[in-house]
Amino acid sequence: MAATIRYGLPGTALDAYTAEYLAESCDHPVGVWMILPVNRLAEAVKQDMAARNIPFIPSRITTLSAFAETVVTAAYPGVRILSPVEQKLIFSRIAENTPGMCRLLSPKVDPADAPGKSVGFASVEYLVTLYNTLRFRNAVLPQGNDRLAALASVFTAYESFCDTEQTADAPAVLRLAAAAVRSGRFPLQSVYLYGIFSPKERETELLDAVRTAADRILEFVPYAANDKIFPPHDDIPPAGNSAGEFAESVFQRLSVSPDLPIKKIGVFPDRTAELSAIAEEICGLIENGVQPGDIAVLTPEVPLYAELAGELFPDFSVNGQPLEFTSSIGHPLFRSRSIAAVFSLLKTILGNCTVPDMTTLFSYPYFFWGERYIPPRDLTWISRCAGITGGRWQWLEYPKHLRARFVSDMDAPGIPAPEKAELAAKVQRIDTLLKKLEDVFSLLDRLGRKKRSASEFVAVLRRILAELGYPQGHLGRRLPPEDAAAVERFSLVLADIDAA
Repeated sequence: MAATIRYGLPGTALDAYTAEYLAESCDHPVGVWMILPVNRLAEAVKQDMAARNIPFIPSRITTLSAFAETVVTAAYPGVRILSPVEQKLIFSRIAENTPGMCRLLSPKVDPADAPGKSVGFASVEYLVTLYNTLRFRNAVLPQGNDRLAALASVFTAYESFCDTEQTADAPAVLRLAAAAVRSGRFPLQSVYLYGIFSPKERETELLDAVRTAADRILEFVPYAANDKIFPPHDDIPPAGNSAGEFAESVFQRLSVSPDLPIKKIGVFPDRTAELSAIAEEICGLIENGVQPGDIAVLTPEVPLYAELAGELFPDFSVNGQPLEFTSSIGHPLFRSRSIAAVFSLLKTILGNCTVPDMTTLFSYPYFFWGERYIPPRDLTWISRCAGITGGRWQWLEYPKHLRARFVSDMDAPGIPAPEKAELAAKVQRIDTLLKKLEDVFSLLDRLGRKKRSASEFVAVLRRILAELGYPQGHLGRRLPPEDAAAVERFSLVLADIDAA
């Protein structure tokens, strides 16, 4: 393995690395990868190449997490990757049926009524965040009391479910990808690593596997002379730098010159820590006489930060009152799981029924499909076996070709009885899936087959939602308050559209 490591200020040398990547990928487009720290940067690089009419394979310019998903999809075709929404839904159902967990997350619930009660979306968010943090860090949950035991039981039940259903969440995807790269199941030619800073333990394992297995590694490591931010390296970083005095002041010391427009710079491990620090700053400003209306927080991702601020800011107080805020976009309805389910339905219908959209749609508990219900694992199985990527025609026709192939194999002379029985079971499984898919598309086609006015579209959507038992679905209990409030707001939106 040939490895080249370079150091420099964050954000520098990207053009040079991109040019070097393009020069090599021209001759070997499939085997050369460029792994960047965030999706936004990867998309910016691809958009720049497209604007300059430079040919490239989009999947080869990626982030570490997306690279891991590509590896797992290729090396483990029987494993289905969970979306964040699916992971939260699984945790929610498990927690609601674990009495100790329900009492821990909803202490006001009567213990006798605990099983099956909603534990609240925010509580599930915290639960999933804790689990993912532990797994990303290769850490274990400590032992010592009933609360920790309840958490451990939920984590164990969740992992047992994932093993049984052959699914993988984000931490598991990194683990599986590292194993596939180390074992040679996913060969690598050249890999360009740019700007990856302070990776988590699971990410480090995958990076180490890539560095060992790839024929050639070119890595750019962010670095500046500040050991509070950047860990020391045995290699000596380059002495010269053309990034400018401002970049030097940002990354070489935390206190910035008063002549610069920035008065304070902070470095945070995640958004939660960042917003918590912002909340403390705001409380201090208000206590020192600054009017709340004169304080603003600017962010490029308003919906994401507004949702997180709604959870964090009430924990901070000024003069005995919880810290409040208003968002420029309000509280987006699609952040509610019950409304996200409707958007998932619409996206599936209007977005060509891709495999991820179909599996996500059938993961929501707010719809009651009855005999039409298709487990996501069955959708994954048929899509991979039949080569389905999306589209109504593929879902209904490709399985027929697969079925014909299995039937032909069954009639082959000398086929062993066990193998013939296995093929017969697959044929039966395809027949069942085809019947369900026909019924599902018969329902969904009511929205997607012809053009309608907005009011006509809303009327058809309401009939479909009513037929699917939305929003109660197969929850088997009263709708959680936050979901009920979101559904009521959404009904008002539909009414406004209908009346327009």
